[in-house]
Amino acid sequence: MGKLISVIIFCTSLIITGCEYGNSSDYELNKQTVYSLGTRIDIEFTSTPEVSSDTIKIELERMLHQFHQDYHAWQPSILSDIEDLCKNTTISSIAISKDTSELIKSGQNYEHLSMGFFNPASGDLIELWGFLSDDMLTSRPAPSDTEINLAIEN
Repeated sequence: MGKLISVIIFCTSLIITGCEYGNSSDYELNKQTVYSLGTRIDIEFTSTPEVSSDTIKIELERMLHQFHQDYHAWQPSILSDIEDLCKNTTISSIAISKDTSELIKSGQNYEHLSMGFFNPASGDLIELWGFLSDDMLTSRPAPSDTEINLAIEN
């Protein structure tokens, strides 16, 4: 969660910088597209003479890449370790960071607030529909009701 908060603070500071008073010729509008966490992220930001666009781009990519590695849904990560723990009765515990613990608590809170409509632990169901793949062009038939019910039960 600390990493997520860092990304939010960093992006917010970029927005605030974009709203700052001054000579508009001192600011340059930049666009950056990053592929992370299985999706395309389009970012627009302004750079200033004090902070170059290259510095901002490098930091954004670094932060998103780290978040991608730490919390990837279908590549080996702490999330796959947690899933293994939940599905495997021979493993009794794993060590997680404070950030991961806060992320899990946050997900549980949002699931509660949404009355179960938002469930970040629904990976089996999401995978069944074919979303957990690096190959976005692969087409799959819709899962059967039986497959869906089994995924929900897990």
